[in-house]
Amino acid sequence: MKNGKGDAGVPRVNRSRTSQSEPSKLRYAEVFLHSLNMPGSRRQSERISNAVIGAGGVHYVASMLSIRGLVALPTVRNTKGFDLVVTRLNGRRFWTVQVKTSAKRPQFWPLGKMPVRMAASAVYVFVRRAKDGVNLEAFIVPGSVVKRTYHRDANGPWDSWYLPNDGGAKYLNRWDFFQ
Repeated sequence: MKNGKGDAGVPRVNRSRTSQSEPSKLRYAEVFLHSLNMPGSRRQSERISNAVIGAGGVHYVASMLSIRGLVALPTVRNTKGFDLVVTRLNGRRFWTVQVKTSAKRPQFWPLGKMPVRMAASAVYVFVRRAKDGVNLEAFIVPGSVVKRTYHRDANGPWDSWYLPNDGGAKYLNRWDFFQ
């Protein structure tokens, strides 16, 4: 541990802010944000590819669901339509999850072209940095809501989903959606 850095060069963070019910949450966010070139990172001058940022977001969401007692299985890379298959341990309920991740704090996320049909079990999780620059925040949004509220770009290749005017408060870190 040199220069205040912990394992693998990840800067140490005051862990007293974490709740007792989620002791590993900060560690997941800490490692993920370190990979995104947070200040103090040894690789701060290197640009991380969007594919790596996206994969980090998928694994962050999978870990957050797993520590809540759900089975979260990442799909093979570039599976069309979803990144995770999530189910309860008893297998009685399942969701297909599309994760969209940004290393910044966007107000919208590009979706690609929206599918004409969407499964009732579809869920989108939009991941971005929290205001503190250390943690992550996730907006858990039912696919039916995304389908109803996305913005079609008539001139470009991307449809996008924008946070509602209230900042998406009713979707922010609503991991209980999966219960």
